[in-house]
Amino acid sequence: MKKMGQVSLFVLLSIVFLLLVVIFIFLQLSVIEKTVSTEVTSTLSLSQAHHTAQNLVQLCLSELSDQIIYDAGEHAGYAIIENDFFRGLPFADGWGSEDHPEYMPLVYLKCGNARLLPTVSDIQRTIENALEFYLAYGNCLKNFDTLKKEGWNIEGTKIDATVTVQQTGVFIDLYFPRTATKDEFSFDIDTFHYNSQINFPFYLEKTEEIIQNITNILGDLKSRIGKETINGIRIKVYQFLDDFKIELSSTNHDLFHLPSLDPPPECSPHTEIFMIKNRENNFRFIFGASL
Repeated sequence: MKKMGQVSLFVLLSIVFLLLVVIFIFLQLSVIEKTVSTEVTSTLSLSQAHHTAQNLVQLCLSELSDQIIYDAGEHAGYAIIENDFFRGLPFADGWGSEDHPEYMPLVYLKCGNARLLPTVSDIQRTIENALEFYLAYGNCLKNFDTLKKEGWNIEGTKIDATVTVQQTGVFIDLYFPRTATKDEFSFDIDTFHYNSQINFPFYLEKTEEIIQNITNILGDLKSRIGKETINGIRIKVYQFLDDFKIELSSTNHDLFHLPSLDPPPECSPHTEIFMIKNRENNFRFIFGASL
């Protein structure tokens, strides 16, 4: 009897021990499962946050680049930074609608026979400056609010845009280093690229051709009055412009001769505004000339 009691106690203790082992293993598996689940969730969050940051900067770069390039085309190749883009340049005012007058840099001044058409380097520099300005102070990136609301801290201030203008297009490289951290997780973003197919050298060449031909026709009006009438000279100018329109048409471009503006008082009697428009992408290169 005593022996049977000892056996029963041993069996009971074995069962208790086995239950304890099972409970221990279960608890350990639960901890491991929770840890793995947390790590997987964090990994997904990290990947998603990185993807969000990359897409945000790339989309902002694409939209800003197009806006700045098209705005530069509408101001004789000079990219706009608020109202400071034509500092040091002569300009005609009043072009545009009554509610939204524009300021047009003059790329040619008869007084002094000055050609102020921007160079490729000028266009590159002003686009770079505008990109860096609006990325730093504009609202395109929205200060990474989407990520910050999820607890991510974004650090970094450097912005360096490099613009290369060629006949095949405008090529933009943006160095925008930022580090994002959240708890023990972090990721980096740095380099972005964007290409536009706008051919600025083409528009500079056509602008120079228009100015050169018209100034050759006009010559010195004072010495020519009497030999030719004003109307006769004007007819020659418009004949050239008509021929030039036909030439441009073969490249899917149209030429528009916009109404005259009031020029700087120290220069010639009138200022002419011209626009070369691309039919395919609606890019407009607009420039003023005091003739």
